[in-house]
Amino acid sequence: MINPMIADGRVIKSIVAAECVIPLARPVKFKGRTINARSVVVLKIETFNGLIGEAFSAPRGTPLLETIKFLGRDYLGGDSRMIAALGTAAGQKRVNGRPVLTLAISLFDIALWGIAAKAAELPLFQLLGGLRDKVPMMAVAGYYLNERTIDDVRDEVARYVDQGYSQVKVNLSGEDPLFDRRYVHACMKVAEGKLSADAHWSWASMGEALATCDLLDDVGLRFIEDPFGVHDIDLTCHLQSRLRTSIAYGEDLSSVPIMGMILDKIRVLRLDPTACGGVTGAMQALALARASGTVVMPHVRTALNGQIAGTSAVMEAVETIPDMAASWEHRLMKRQPNIVNGELVLDQEPGNGIKIDWGEVESLSSNFVRIDFE
Repeated sequence: MINPMIADGRVIKSIVAAECVIPLARPVKFKGRTINARSVVVLKIETFNGLIGEAFSAPRGTPLLETIKFLGRDYLGGDSRMIAALGTAAGQKRVNGRPVLTLAISLFDIALWGIAAKAAELPLFQLLGGLRDKVPMMAVAGYYLNERTIDDVRDEVARYVDQGYSQVKVNLSGEDPLFDRRYVHACMKVAEGKLSADAHWSWASMGEALATCDLLDDVGLRFIEDPFGVHDIDLTCHLQSRLRTSIAYGEDLSSVPIMGMILDKIRVLRLDPTACGGVTGAMQALALARASGTVVMPHVRTALNGQIAGTSAVMEAVETIPDMAASWEHRLMKRQPNIVNGELVLDQEPGNGIKIDWGEVESLSSNFVRIDFE
């Protein structure tokens, strides 16, 4: 007698996950922090009919690999088409741990949407509605600011503008308000109307933030990102009320309802599907942002976010880090995003745009988890 699970080829057959440590070519320094390597968790789900979905994410200081292993039994043997049902059931069983579990559920969701797109023989952006096949891009500049001059970064910004990027974001020092003002002014001269700045959680009080933000408020930045820590929602929203410049925030939020509560208090939502419930959570957040008139700027994850941006004009641009020394996503991918004249040309192959190089994963990790249907 044929096992009914195997007869329905869409049932999840196996789950493989690994945690990689990716050394950066050059350490990245922000205020009080030096980053020498990035920790990344990758996930692969396979169905009985051979369809594979993949995803990856930074663990954000959580035991993400162990959580995937813990939740894996909830997904194994499930119908890969019931994406929301599987994620909802996994979360509701353990309500008190939901913020941590959401990171793992996000990866399962992204991989399962990849399977759904392959089953439909469509790229994800077309499966979700298909608005556009090219998306504007934002380049991140200004890494290694401690080792470079203002003119160096200005020239980098000018290069990205010349390459056709619709927006450029620079990293602030976060320590010297007068330096940051000179630095931003210099970059604005070559990127007028296209420049934003990232504070990287540099400030702990309103006074610290205003010391810099007041000096930048008349420059014409598109936004200032992450002035405070991840959980300083009230401070972030209050700072927005004090400034003409838009504040961008949200890439580490795991709750779409919380995003919905702050959309009238900030002007730019930073969205990361790997934190907020995967593709399902991201689409919910986009709908809320559209209804409130809030701009959405996704957090890197270029290939996946490009597919999502292909469904909604609410996403103004997709983010990329052209400086390979500061980036790490390219190390995991079999194929790099296709950027032409500053635009992302969306991958037309069936799937979610993520194609992981598992040979590279094996070289970067000794910690694998595999769960098979029995």
